[in-house]
Amino acid sequence: MGQVTMTAFDQTIDLNGQSVVTFDLSQAVNELNDGKSFDLTPNALSEIGERIIRRIKDRTAGAVGANARGEEVPFNSLASATRKNYLDGVKIREGRSSGREITTGRSKANLKLSGDMLASLKVINTSSNTVTIGIQNDFQAAKAKGHHTGQLGRNRAQERPFMFLRQSDFSNDIDPIIKRNRPEQEKPTTQAQSNRIFAGLFSAFLKGSGNGGQT
Repeated sequence: MGQVTMTAFDQTIDLNGQSVVTFDLSQAVNELNDGKSFDLTPNALSEIGERIIRRIKDRTAGAVGANARGEEVPFNSLASATRKNYLDGVKIREGRSSGREITTGRSKANLKLSGDMLASLKVINTSSNTVTIGIQNDFQAAKAKGHHTGQLGRNRAQERPFMFLRQSDFSNDIDPIIKRNRPEQEKPTTQAQSNRIFAGLFSAFLKGSGNGGQT
């Protein structure tokens, strides 16, 4: 069976108060189980939620986000004045003669100015083949909203949506979990098994007929 496309599940964001994204997996579950719906267990949904968060953090570290359509959104380069404030800075030599070393930050945003916002991502709710992840802390949720809308305080910035999944994220991370948790399918009866069943029934019929004819 092929990979599930992004149209097989919905991801919707709510930026009012908390910043949360709800992933509806109902269509994906149906498609991955030959058109038969089933309910993922609470443990499976929790595993999916944690995997989504891990994928978001790993992908964002590479300055890559995703929009609600599942498309990849690379983050633009940071202004030079902003770079030094970001984590993961490295030391470089300013010049051979001076011997001075300066610390420069990342050239692209990884949304880890302090690391607190991404650390606040949690699985908030799981039910009925849906998973909701997000940030409940008001201050960190406001920062997440700013990245998604491009409105950070009074300043306009590039939109950096990061709480969605790309199509490849779903195919690589969520697809296998759903497949692994599918209910056991009844195996079709083979011709040999059918022949043995028929022979057994016919033999029982003959014995019954013979006993019935005795006096």
